[in-house]
Amino acid sequence: LVGMDGRAGTHRLGARAVVKQPLALFDVLGFPGVWASRNPVRAVLVLSLIMLGAVAVLPQLRFDDNVVRTLSSDSAVSRDYRALSEDLRGAEQDILVLAEHPAGFSADAYRQMRDLALELELTGRVNYVLSPFALRFPPDHEAYPGAPMVPEPIDPDTLEPRIEAFSELTGTLPPLISPDRTALLMAVAIDLPHGSPGTRPLLATIGALTDAFGAPGLAYTVAGEPAMAVDIVEALRVDLIRLNVAGGLLGVLMCWVIFGDLRVAALTAAPAAAGLLVTLGIFAATGLPITVITNVVPVLVLVLGLADSVHLVMHLLEDAPATTPTPERIADTAGRVGPACGLTAITTAVAFAAIAIAA
Repeated sequence: LVGMDGRAGTHRLGARAVVKQPLALFDVLGFPGVWASRNPVRAVLVLSLIMLGAVAVLPQLRFDDNVVRTLSSDSAVSRDYRALSEDLRGAEQDILVLAEHPAGFSADAYRQMRDLALELELTGRVNYVLSPFALRFPPDHEAYPGAPMVPEPIDPDTLEPRIEAFSELTGTLPPLISPDRTALLMAVAIDLPHGSPGTRPLLATIGALTDAFGAPGLAYTVAGEPAMAVDIVEALRVDLIRLNVAGGLLGVLMCWVIFGDLRVAALTAAPAAAGLLVTLGIFAATGLPITVITNVVPVLVLVLGLADSVHLVMHLLEDAPATTPTPERIADTAGRVGPACGLTAITTAVAFAAIAIAA
């Protein structure tokens, strides 16, 4: 960009004319950083208000309990199926209770499971319980016309032929007992929609009932879509904490290795941590839930924020002369490196917002 005679000539002027327009855009992107470096007190006040706002709304952060909406595709077939299911069953869901005994069910085990099924029937928000104890033979059955499959009193010797006879029926439900009599299934139909806050207390009640109606060797497992949703939400919360803590510590460690100063490493990680907090605050303020898909967004914000902080600190420590006053060095860094960081932040924010809204 220097003329043939060694002096700055038209080439330099031409180059400035060519890059003048992009530099105007870069100046706009770098303005917040330059303004903050020249107005540190006001910048600290603004950032403090933003942080306090994020902390204030953080208790409203929620995780999506509706695994159907989260995991299913949004295709036309999927939407039609969900609409048909809601038309047929309304808000009803099924909680599955699996009873198992490795040595086979005894008479006492059958009685405990029967009493559990009855208690579940009497539980609030339970519409009905489908279990072997609710099954009956057809009115025209030759051996057991209209009789229950599980008689009273329960005797395993008389129960076996009844189960065999019921298994041979066509066009009816299966007996819901495994052939080796080591597993039994109950389907508890609950009157709660997907993601309802009342699902957790109801699951806790069912868990307490399964603990109360036990027998030696008899074990219960509560499963089904509502129970899976609660487990997924708990896993999301734990993963969100673990991933961010691990990522933050790893980021500080890497910055420590790069800069050789733990204080500088901590200062480098601070903006990324602030970005993570604001991201969670945005989720809470807008009411967008954390799902199995968007759970990774806060972690990526932390990672990208650390990368941008490293670029800024590297320029601040190395590219500016050591004799330059710190405020001027900060302003120079914000003006030179800030636009690139700002551009990546804007594009990343748009991409993550699209993920959060679409998921």
